[in-house]
Amino acid sequence: MKNREVDAYPEWFPQYKAAMLELDRTQLEQRIVSAHAAITERVRRLAQGDFGTSEERTAMADALNGLAAVERVVKTIRARGQQVPGSA
Repeated sequence: MKNREVDAYPEWFPQYKAAMLELDRTQLEQRIVSAHAAITERVRRLAQGDFGTSEERTAMADALNGLAAVERVVKTIRARGQQVPGSA
């Protein structure tokens, strides 16, 4: 996603970007939770009649998939007993 998404989707994209760029594991989970919450709130608003655009809906689906991928990697690393990069 490009920087224009920050301007185009201010309700949720900054939180998503912060989660995807977070390197500190101690903050990563909270960033993911915040991003999920922001996207979920936007989806709720869209369902109530603020229809948005197909591009935004696609961007939100991509963002949720990206967050899920990061969560899977962190869980896999933890399950193997390895230290998550960025953790102390």
